[in-house]
Amino acid sequence: MEKARGQFLDDGARFLAEAISQFVPTCASVVDIGGNAAAVADHVRTSDNGPRLALALGVAEFIAAEQADALIDDLCNRADNIIFAATAPGQAGEGLLNCQWPSFWVKAFAARGFSATDNLRRLIWDDERFPIWCRQNLLLFTRGAVQEEISPSQFDIVHPHTLRQAETRSEVLTRDNERLLAMWTNRYENGFSPQEVHWCRIVMNEETKRLMKTLDYSNMSCLEISGCAWQGFGFKDYTVAVFPQFDITKHVARRADGQGFDVIIAEQVLEHVPVPWVGVSTMYQGLAPGGHLLVTTPFFIRIHAHPHDYTRWTEAGLRNLFEYAGFAPDKIITGSWGNRACVNANFVGSVYRAEAYDQAVHSLENEPDVPIMVWAFAQK
Repeated sequence: MEKARGQFLDDGARFLAEAISQFVPTCASVVDIGGNAAAVADHVRTSDNGPRLALALGVAEFIAAEQADALIDDLCNRADNIIFAATAPGQAGEGLLNCQWPSFWVKAFAARGFSATDNLRRLIWDDERFPIWCRQNLLLFTRGAVQEEISPSQFDIVHPHTLRQAETRSEVLTRDNERLLAMWTNRYENGFSPQEVHWCRIVMNEETKRLMKTLDYSNMSCLEISGCAWQGFGFKDYTVAVFPQFDITKHVARRADGQGFDVIIAEQVLEHVPVPWVGVSTMYQGLAPGGHLLVTTPFFIRIHAHPHDYTRWTEAGLRNLFEYAGFAPDKIITGSWGNRACVNANFVGSVYRAEAYDQAVHSLENEPDVPIMVWAFAQK
């Protein structure tokens, strides 16, 4: 029945239209916002004097948070009844930008004179003819109707199937964490020098740890993307996410309880991402309110494909990416380090065996016009 998130095959569209008709028997017009539910609209009964109906299924979660109000205004201007479904935190999905609990949308529509009802979702809750994202998230908003005598937070319920999916993803992440640790242990045992002693990383490591120590990190949850360098730093909760099971261009990071992380770290990752602006935006969405994102990237380093190497940034370039993702300019700290001697050493030696730092012979003087490492640290 499910073709893709928000899209229905003919039978599924007919089933949903029949369910909707129990609450909106006829309507004067039907508009499908986002184009995901056109087949559903085709099955809705219309008449000359009924209310206007809008369908917004699987749309809001793919729109940046700062544009959510514009979407809601558009829906409220177009219709008297709105069938709405948007991915909740912790649900699987690709390219998600604004996952919110139903209570967020209930409050937003209430501010515009629309009340929410959970009756439509209750009707299809156990009906396996409907895709799980629909059974989990479907709500009906009506202009001027009397609001049910429940608080918005009581709309925030989790379907057992959704919970099982989240538990499975958590189990996969745990296995990936163990695999990643074993991989790095094997690399070190076979002669690859630890990242902490690479000449090109000394200053960057010192500065990023200094920034992290400004936080109450011992009471924070941390997700590290495709690495484990921060495992022993002292976070209250520490998790690793590994590509391709976890893709920062497709998956919004969530803790097992569905909440965002206090800290997300992506060291030497972004240069391998084909659409890095999407990656940073998705990591921004994975942060809890007030959470922090740390990104470090190379600049004057040779191409190193894992499996691809796409991009380099200056400090200004990383700042632009962070601002595009939604970080306020005054909440972003950037830094960089490099010098010509270290650049030369990296271009002469193996890209996988960066020269280990020797205090007696290696300078840590910074030459700003030849950055080797660039980093950004920002608060949501």
